[in-house]
Amino acid sequence: MKLPEWIVKEENYLPATDKEYFLAKSLLKITSVLRRYQPTLQQQKPHSRLKPSPMGALASWLVVLLICALSHHSILLHSICCILLCLLCLYQGKTIWQILRPALLMGIFTMVLILPALYITPNPLLMLLPYKSFISLVATGIFIHSYSFQQISCTLSWLHLPHMFIFILDTTLRYIYLLGGIAQDSLTALSLRSVGRNPHKTSITLNILGTVYLKSQQMSLEMYQAMICRGFSGQYPHRHQQPFGLADICPAIICILLIVLHIYLSLIHI
Repeated sequence: MKLPEWIVKEENYLPATDKEYFLAKSLLKITSVLRRYQPTLQQQKPHSRLKPSPMGALASWLVVLLICALSHHSILLHSICCILLCLLCLYQGKTIWQILRPALLMGIFTMVLILPALYITPNPLLMLLPYKSFISLVATGIFIHSYSFQQISCTLSWLHLPHMFIFILDTTLRYIYLLGGIAQDSLTALSLRSVGRNPHKTSITLNILGTVYLKSQQMSLEMYQAMICRGFSGQYPHRHQQPFGLADICPAIICILLIVLHIYLSLIHI
């Protein structure tokens, strides 16, 4: 029996090379975001007796942000910055860079924004805006890196925020992590199955976004049905709240001193 010619014919298929810079960059960006969210959502940070409670840290953070926003004196801002830099020395080098990098970028960005205003109307108070942005982000970074997401979510109820708001915030951050994992798996599968040149990268990206959207709808429907089956009544209680302790005395004293210094400097310049 003679075989057909198309079976005997040798094939030398060489797929055309294609640039996957956009695909690789998207995959790396999603991976970096997931690595940033994973320790916050999944790991439990150990508690020490020398570490303030989350409620005390939240109150201190709010006081620092309020004083930083209201202050017009560089002496007070220098004092806050020195305290925050001393706290940064207690962290590892990688964590310090994760805190300082966005703070420095925001300070530089704020400086660029106020340059036209400084050129038109020179005002020394405008020079404090980049400094305030830097201090605010450093204080926020220290608070976020010191406590886990569960502790921060639990502490928000101490401010008597609506339970529905805390529930939406909690589920939103978790769904960002889950949907990011789905998008990462889709991009990885697309990269492994891509052969040759593909001129329709935009449509494929839209298909991935559509898949993630449909998956989010399915997950939200399943969560809603599970909430109904468990008799969800709109309450989102947190039972494991750490009370104030001896470690909260030092932050409280520092906040009181900052408030007194702010009032004193404000009365001098009346």
